[in-house]
Amino acid sequence: MVYLFNSGYRLGYQVNLLNTLFYPSGWINEYRYTYSDTEHYFDGTQLDTYLKLKNEKAVIIAVDRFYVAGYSYHPVREGILKGCYQDGNRLLFMVELGNYIYPKDNNNFTNELINNFPFRPKLTNGNPESTNDGFYAFAGKDIIGDSGKFIYGVEAWEKVTDQLASTHTYVAKQGDETVFARIEMDVSPAIQNSGTADQPIYKSYYKLVKGTTYTIDFSFKYPGQKGNATVETILKGKDSLRFDSNDRIELTTRSDYRIIKFTPKRYTDEKTENLGFVFSRITTSLPFNFNSPRINMDLKLEDGSYFWLQVVLTTLLWVICTLLVGLDYSKLKQQNLQQIIFAITYWKIAAAFLNAAILIWIFRLWGGKKPY
Repeated sequence: MVYLFNSGYRLGYQVNLLNTLFYPSGWINEYRYTYSDTEHYFDGTQLDTYLKLKNEKAVIIAVDRFYVAGYSYHPVREGILKGCYQDGNRLLFMVELGNYIYPKDNNNFTNELINNFPFRPKLTNGNPESTNDGFYAFAGKDIIGDSGKFIYGVEAWEKVTDQLASTHTYVAKQGDETVFARIEMDVSPAIQNSGTADQPIYKSYYKLVKGTTYTIDFSFKYPGQKGNATVETILKGKDSLRFDSNDRIELTTRSDYRIIKFTPKRYTDEKTENLGFVFSRITTSLPFNFNSPRINMDLKLEDGSYFWLQVVLTTLLWVICTLLVGLDYSKLKQQNLQQIIFAITYWKIAAAFLNAAILIWIFRLWGGKKPY
């Protein structure tokens, strides 16, 4: 099993842990660890071994550096390590996120960590801000195996966010607050390789059909909420997404959920999109900062199953109507059907198709679309 720790010591790590709690099951998230002369977040002598790891069980664990009894550990989420790749002196772990997880007895889990992994992150020289405090990424014995010792799913998310909300990094205090959130969609994420065959770099996206309505279950927890809406979530997309309701969600309670429905426009030319969740202060005069997920999810838009069939049928219908308009109906009684068909010459058929193409071109111009 691969163990990936995050202490939220810097802002980027704080956001990544909040993103880990936000993303839906099946989404790929990256975890980056440095090895240098001054920082050793993984065993550099095992680099080649890490680069060969694929499809291994993984668990993401939050670390509270400032716990009164030394470091405390909070499992957050299970996953599958899809692979690793190197970027300079950093090693990046690509994890397909799975279920939320939290121990029924966190003291027992902590003792398991201590007994099995002495090289784990731990309080060093009595200084919780020391950056040389152990390995934050390593492979080792599976101590998660007995599922009876853990809770999972939404219950685990509720538990771990309650625990994190009381830690030094995420506690709501004067001038500093945190928003936790999570989503699930009614379609599963897809995975693509944006790297090479020798060095895959896996990314997630949603494959959506134009004109189809999708549902997002959005849940949040805002421990610092004091009865007035000071924070909102703004749903961001390009012009090709249409939200069925307001694209701004005010966080007016300490915890709640919303149902969000949106539809990719049926006749957009866009093939890619982004769906962003931006957490923003409403009252900018209030003197506080807040931690929140920073989310921008890739979408790929596809035409519906019958889109091109509709294009062909409507074009043929237009051509037939155009040809019928050109007939001299006064002569129909004097001709049989075969004579009428032979009277429609090839150039008339070509002109009718050209007429249909010009009409489509005009509609695209009227719609502000590029004619190519």
